[in-house]
Amino acid sequence: MKQQGKSSNRTCTCKLLPWSLSTNTAAEFGDLGSLTTRIAKTSRNESIQQPLHLAAQHGHIGVTSYLLENGFHPDSGKYGDPNIDEKSATPLHRACFSGAIGCMKLLLDKGADLLQKDFSFGDGMTPMHKAVKGGRYFAVAIIIQYCQQQSSRSDSSLSDKVLNAVDDSNRTPLALAYEMNAKGEEEILSLRRWDVVADGPANFQKCIDIIENLNFEDSDKSKRENINQSTGVYESLSPFCECEDDDDGTCRTQIWEQAFTKALRQSTESIVGAAGEFSSGTAGDDPMMDKNESKASIDTKCNVDIEAERESKSKDTLGQPCAKCNTSCVVLFRSRQRELLCKKCFRKDGKEKCSYKINCNM
Repeated sequence: MKQQGKSSNRTCTCKLLPWSLSTNTAAEFGDLGSLTTRIAKTSRNESIQQPLHLAAQHGHIGVTSYLLENGFHPDSGKYGDPNIDEKSATPLHRACFSGAIGCMKLLLDKGADLLQKDFSFGDGMTPMHKAVKGGRYFAVAIIIQYCQQQSSRSDSSLSDKVLNAVDDSNRTPLALAYEMNAKGEEEILSLRRWDVVADGPANFQKCIDIIENLNFEDSDKSKRENINQSTGVYESLSPFCECEDDDDGTCRTQIWEQAFTKALRQSTESIVGAAGEFSSGTAGDDPMMDKNESKASIDTKCNVDIEAERESKSKDTLGQPCAKCNTSCVVLFRSRQRELLCKKCFRKDGKEKCSYKINCNM
């Protein structure tokens, strides 16, 4: 039996620090403990700016779910306010670009607008454009899956609207995908910041294959069996607020997030897998073989780096290490020797200097 008050020690990975972060910072880093405390203590007015945007962009499913269940609007990202600021992206735009499919699913289920345009960069892109621009093919598959679900329910034309929408440069998502793919390896490497969130490197060719293969997918009903799989089995779980470590040190919120993401990936297997069957990429005597091999080597290197970064994050290494004790902290203090120290080492360093000065004056 767990001891009461164990969660107050903040040893869970969803409670990263021994003090409370600001609302936006807690959302960005997925610190559910700080966020729930802050939300409970504030009036949820202008002081809360973009927690839903930040949580969705960085793939924090538990935080995104908590905010949506507590009155934050899926389009505006504001508490109890549906009015969208056209100068800012919606939470869905940000989640699509980073490839945070779990957050995308939650936002879409809450009614996030797939046709809303983002003018924050002056390009007027829809969420599908953003997914394509980020090279996040699983995000593309999630959007197509959602459109197909709506086709069987209420809006049969949603797929056409999403795929035929144009940005301010008059590009459809497919045209944008071809344009991004033509930019080559440098563009893929420029997007690596979000590879951990998307759980894989960007791949524009797969985005092209999935969109172009949509007609094949629609014509084959047997491949649509997984589309209506519901993640409702996870909706009954509530890992919010008082999340304690399991006996083996695993965070229950983290387990819930991983299970949720796994279910989503499995539900899109028919879409992503079918795209591979009709892929325009070939091997053998193809004159582009060298380029394909180069892309494969980039994917391998990216995946290795992703595993290393994921392992680093699993060790609660938030922030930078203290120069003395090597503990990772968000806030560090500069000593008189110009070293960056954690609060504990900084205080200890100050006491030692005071003792030295006293001895010198005696």
